[in-house]
Amino acid sequence: QAGSVRPEKNEASGMDFLGKIHVTEHAIASESLLNIMYDSVTYLVQPVRVEKQNGDAILKALLQPDGTEKYFQIGRVQYLKRIRGSVFKEPDYK
Repeated sequence: QAGSVRPEKNEASGMDFLGKIHVTEHAIASESLLNIMYDSVTYLVQPVRVEKQNGDAILKALLQPDGTEKYFQIGRVQYLKRIRGSVFKEPDYK
């Protein structure tokens, strides 16, 4: 039944802090890219890790396509969306 299937959360915005963490961690696990709006600038990044720090979380990411390291405070991210890669690359979560 269609009602029993939960849609996968691929984007989060605004005050949805836990949603942003969930989308980010899933992108790290699946090696997907993230489209991030931070300080009104949009970035395409490869997320590396999330570190907890003083009531916020810091995302270490590599800017695409050049691979420059950049850090983002997840609480200040205005919008983020996971960019899915190949379905064959997605890990099996059993």
